Amino acid sequence: METHRILLLILLILLSGIFSASETALTSISMGRVHSLVKNKKRGAKKLEKLKSNPNRLLITILIGNNVVNILASVYASVFFTEMYGSAGPGIAAGMMTFLLLMFGEITPKSIAIRYSEGISLFISPFLLMLELLLFPIMWLLEHFLKMQKHIFGINHEKLITEDELIALASIGAEEGSIQRQEKELIENVLEFNDIEVKEIMTPRTEMDCLEEEATVREAAHFIADHTHTKIPVYRESIDNIVGLISVREILEYVAKGKMDIFLKDINLRKPYIIPNTKKINVLLQEFQRKRNNLAIIVDEHGGTAGLVTIEDILEEIVGEIIDEHDKEEELIKIIDKNTVVVQGKTPIYEVNESFGIELLMEDYKPISALILKKLKHIPKQGEKFQIDNLIFRVEKITRNKIDLVKIERQKI
Repeated sequence: METHRILLLILLILLSGIFSASETALTSISMGRVHSLVKNKKRGAKKLEKLKSNPNRLLITILIGNNVVNILASVYASVFFTEMYGSAGPGIAAGMMTFLLLMFGEITPKSIAIRYSEGISLFISPFLLMLELLLFPIMWLLEHFLKMQKHIFGINHEKLITEDELIALASIGAEEGSIQRQEKELIENVLEFNDIEVKEIMTPRTEMDCLEEEATVREAAHFIADHTHTKIPVYRESIDNIVGLISVREILEYVAKGKMDIFLKDINLRKPYIIPNTKKINVLLQEFQRKRNNLAIIVDEHGGTAGLVTIEDILEEIVGEIIDEHDKEEELIKIIDKNTVVVQGKTPIYEVNESFGIELLMEDYKPISALILKKLKHIPKQGEKFQIDNLIFRVEKITRNKIDLVKIERQKI
């Protein structure tokens, strides 16, 4: 066997392996990682970014290159072995090339590429860009053919990554320790933000603190002394008829002027911002920013007052509960003994699991009250009990259909 013929065959198999490794490496590395490499000024990153910006062209380049070298290698081997073994040559060439191309042109290079995708992608990008340029006429024809196919068969462009996949990636990152649990929750909250309606986060009408328009400034001053709100809704006859808003600052200004007996109805109240209970909170946040507002009155489908929502309520859906100087710090979990705990309904499930050494299954950023509602499928009564595995749950306190306190007892097995 002549040395130059063997070297040429090895070169073709090597090129096949390079194209296969390139395909795996370049499809494995994400655009997010590529942008990060560009930002960090990694050598070859800009060429890699350019290559990844047109995935169709990249794939066509690799496939053309890979198929050309595979065909050349197979034809060359067939001719070579026919010269040596006559009519048996093509059969020998087919068997040998199948093994060599599979082993050294596919399996081995792709296995290596999965492990070293970043390094291989950065190294190979300049060569593939050069090949793209050389193959431009063929590339142009194939790209237009693909566009025509998509148009004929109605193939739509799919999202590279979905919202569910991002949430799954955040969960994996938290499990592996690459991101913290709080960061995972923040990512999930941001992604779910657009799906939340105001009725899901509002303060219900039964918990609203309001003033009647017939109240005097004196009565309003006593009212604000017992509450921590900065703005108070004012209603006429019924809470279903909110006629305005008054701020604590305005009340104090009237007190300072000694105008204690003025009725609220005689004051130029701020017009309430009224919204339907189906409005999305991401839309409302934009409206708050545009209108420089921070409180809205929510009405139901019948026009009655359903509740109110503040900008703080919206922000808490992203960053979690915001504690200000007026909020009393509450103990979320109270351990009675090694087999008994009392927890607040808003306590995240993962905190209950960690504190009590149990494994309640649910999206662990959800509160324990969500687990109870999912299990019972109705709003429980105070004192109601149910069991999950060896855990006995008892609803200790309910306030206006909201689960405030739950006792969890672990049964001995």
